[in-house]
Amino acid sequence: MLKPPFKIFLLILLLVNSLNAYSLIELDPLKFEHLTTQQGLSHNRINHLSQDKFGYVWIATDAGINRYDGQNITKINLISTNLQQQNIYATTRDRQNNLWIAGDNGLMGINALTGKTSLIQFPKEFNQSHSSSRIIGVESIKEQLLVISQKGVFYFNPKSRDIQLPIEQEVFFESDGIIAYARNKQILWLATKQLIYQFNIQTQSVKAVALEGLTGQLKILQLKVTSDSRLIIATNQGLYLAEPKKNSSLTKLHDKLTGAMSLNDNNRLIYFTSGDWLLELDLSSYQSRRLISISNNLLKQASDKIKSLFFDQQKRLWMATESNGIFIWNTRSIQEYPLNLPSEVLNKQSIRSFSVSSDSSMWIASDKALLHLSSDLKLLNLINFKDLGLDLRNDQFFSMHSDNESVWLYTSSGVKRYNIEEKSIRFFHFPN
Repeated sequence: MLKPPFKIFLLILLLVNSLNAYSLIELDPLKFEHLTTQQGLSHNRINHLSQDKFGYVWIATDAGINRYDGQNITKINLISTNLQQQNIYATTRDRQNNLWIAGDNGLMGINALTGKTSLIQFPKEFNQSHSSSRIIGVESIKEQLLVISQKGVFYFNPKSRDIQLPIEQEVFFESDGIIAYARNKQILWLATKQLIYQFNIQTQSVKAVALEGLTGQLKILQLKVTSDSRLIIATNQGLYLAEPKKNSSLTKLHDKLTGAMSLNDNNRLIYFTSGDWLLELDLSSYQSRRLISISNNLLKQASDKIKSLFFDQQKRLWMATESNGIFIWNTRSIQEYPLNLPSEVLNKQSIRSFSVSSDSSMWIASDKALLHLSSDLKLLNLINFKDLGLDLRNDQFFSMHSDNESVWLYTSSGVKRYNIEEKSIRFFHFPN
């Protein structure tokens, strides 16, 4: 383990039981694994990620399917199936462990025993080459596959090759179609731009879910469902929670989401991106916290972005990018330390900045005070800004730096230098 000054420290405000509960989150940068074409991927643009019951992670790229076993990447040859160089949207395995891949031209099956491939093209009226009716997901049920397309849910029998589309789903032909879905046991939750439908897999019935607020400019982008049937809805105007079993209201969880979301249902956590940050939201307290800065720690090019997030069976978070392969983060590497900080200084206000000194101690700047913590996170000193004639409540903090002699605060009103030995502060104002 690296020494504290070289670790990535993120200081965050956690509203657990009161407004005075703070924690220090420690992330080890060595826990990030990066997969690109240099490690064997077919392409650095990632379209889809899934994991089978054997633990293999299947990676759909712009140049074909790859399989990752935790050490090696295996490329799957798709040339003979006409799926090579086509967009791939979903993968799944059936009861016989055959792999099924959904792409622009239909479904491709790979026999688990022989390795032979076959391409299943849907009827012309459901032609998958049209973006308005493409496949967005594949689920395995008993001896059949559920193929979720933008125009409805197909029942596909791999043995007989029969394809069935329930009549009740004609509603999707009259709308913009299904853009996202989530499964909870025998229920599929299907989302169009502004409506959510509940599809019963056994009865093949469809009914609209009444939710207040899914109107006007609000458009659904992604959909997740927890084991207790709570819906997590990502929209163009933020992240929302719905509980259809209880009521029809929407609860806003976060103001902004930039297109990537994953659910760790065992721990009731949501990971999502917002602006430059990867965040974690706790579904028990509905509080979110920033984990890492994406540009500072992962993506160096402004044109790149996180396309999707995937949480695997080993509690690793996979971050699929637009052009830089995959970043894998072991979330078990998080260590959380409670901070018992004075309530009279930190009540109802946020921590603005922090700095780790060469002796592994830490300086924290809040709205009202400067705090000095030892390497084992015990409070060494507390300096009230009020006693120094300083009011930073309306200041924007840019950064902070500490050494053995001074603590430097870089704010919108200028630079402040606190002399540790003299316990005095000096101002350096920006010229007009």
